[in-house]
Amino acid sequence: KDLNITMVNQSAEILSGYSREDLIGKPYNMLCVDSDGCCTNIKMLYDEGSLRDIETFYKKKDGMDISVILTASPLKAGSADSEQIVIVAKDNTEYLETREELIENQKLLASEHEKLNTLFGKVALAKKEWELTMDCVGDLIILTGEDGTIKRINRQVKEFTNRPYTEILGISWEELIQ
Repeated sequence: KDLNITMVNQSAEILSGYSREDLIGKPYNMLCVDSDGCCTNIKMLYDEGSLRDIETFYKKKDGMDISVILTASPLKAGSADSEQIVIVAKDNTEYLETREELIENQKLLASEHEKLNTLFGKVALAKKEWELTMDCVGDLIILTGEDGTIKRINRQVKEFTNRPYTEILGISWEELIQ
C-alpha cells in the first residue's frame, strides 16, 4: 500500500532537511534509506496495530543518512480508504554516539582494571617476598614512617616482644621499646 505524506510538522522539517512543500504529497518511503525495511515497518504496523521504538535510518535532503527511532499508530477515520498513519521519528544520533562512547569507556575501564589487578598481584607478591626474606633475618627489623609509627616488623620483633602484629603495627617505636 502506497503511503503519501499528508502533513508535516516543523520537527520533521528540521530532522529531514526538507520543507513541508518538498514532502507533502510525496511517498513516505522517499525518506527511508532502506525501502524494503520501510515496507516491513509499515506491514508490522498493520499487523500489530502500532510501532514503538523501531530503529531505522532516514535519508536527509542533503543525502546524509540519519539514525531515527520510529513510533507509529494508525488513525482510523471511518473507511479503510481514508486511513492515515501518524509517524513520529526521533533523531537517534546523540544516543548512538553516547552508546558508542560508553562502550569505548567500558573497554578502557576493563583494560585499566586488568592493569590494576596485575599491579596489585605484583604488590602482594613483593609483600610476601619481603615478609619471607625479613622473617629469615635473625636481627630485629622495624620499619617506621616519618612520624616514628611502626609500619612493618619481622617475625623476630613479634617473638622478642611476645606481642601480636596487630598490637605492634601503628604504635611508635619508642613505645615498643619501653
